[in-house]
Amino acid sequence: MELWRRAANPWGQDVLIGVSWDLMWAAVAAAGLFLVGHALWIRTVEKRRTRERLTFQPASPKRSNVIRSRRAHFTGSCRSRCFFC
Repeated sequence: MELWRRAANPWGQDVLIGVSWDLMWAAVAAAGLFLVGHALWIRTVEKRRTRERLTFQPASPKRSNVIRSRRAHFTGSCRSRCFFC
């Protein structure tokens, strides 16, 4: 089984064209292993995150602070747009 496909270029040099089609099974197997491993990893991470969400609840910001912050960002962006126009 030849791993690399080679050919001669117009100057007679041996150049690499690609990988042999006989290795396609290895690429498919590697992709399958990656998908299974990734699914297992996500499953364990989600269990851990769910457990953390149930045990720790951060205090939510007050509604007035959120509105004040959004208003300040909006007016600041309007000022900068008027300045650059």
